[in-house]
Amino acid sequence: MTSIDDRGREITSEVLQVQTPVEPILWNISDMNGTSGFTTIDLSWSTAGESTRAVVSIGLSEENLSLQIIEIENFKESHAIEINELVQDTSYFIQVKAYDARDRERVSSVMPVTTDEQAWDVVGLDGTTTANSASIIWQTQGTMTKAVLRVGLAPDNLTLGETEVTEFSTSHFITVEELQPDTNYFFQIEARDEEGRKVLSNVLRKKTKPGSGMISGILESKMSR
Repeated sequence: MTSIDDRGREITSEVLQVQTPVEPILWNISDMNGTSGFTTIDLSWSTAGESTRAVVSIGLSEENLSLQIIEIENFKESHAIEINELVQDTSYFIQVKAYDARDRERVSSVMPVTTDEQAWDVVGLDGTTTANSASIIWQTQGTMTKAVLRVGLAPDNLTLGETEVTEFSTSHFITVEELQPDTNYFFQIEARDEEGRKVLSNVLRKKTKPGSGMISGILESKMSR
């Protein structure tokens, strides 16, 4: 600071350093839990009292958590995600880094979770069609399961519709209605056992039969030749 005395001389004070107190972080990562499936882990945690975003790191060792990095941008006090594309009967290591609105960070300890060994699969997936429907059948090797049947027009885009099968059984049969004639459809089963463990089937392709108008048109064309 500089000032002028009564004789016009400049006086400069010493530099005064003032440090504002650091506000403590009053929240933490708590209630972190991982529930294993065959190829998935359901992960949940809380930052009770503070809405946070997070970065979840997954690895095959405690020292290397670079196998998967999942960013959660939504600010919430409680988070739950499903970690996919894992390998059955394998140990994984998971760490959460949470950030509040001021970008202050908390880091969890590294949590080990081992996926379950897969004891059943979706087998016998097949189907029959009419012009406007497809009847799909599958089994789960003696294990009671429920399922979601997804339908699409391409094997990598099964977003046309889905049907939930809520009754647990070892064998399932379901009919999908309101399909278009003479069209290729693709079907996939997401089956879950009574412990919530998930198995995805292969993608099944089935073509609906030609409609009655299409058949009569073909016959008329042949008769006119």
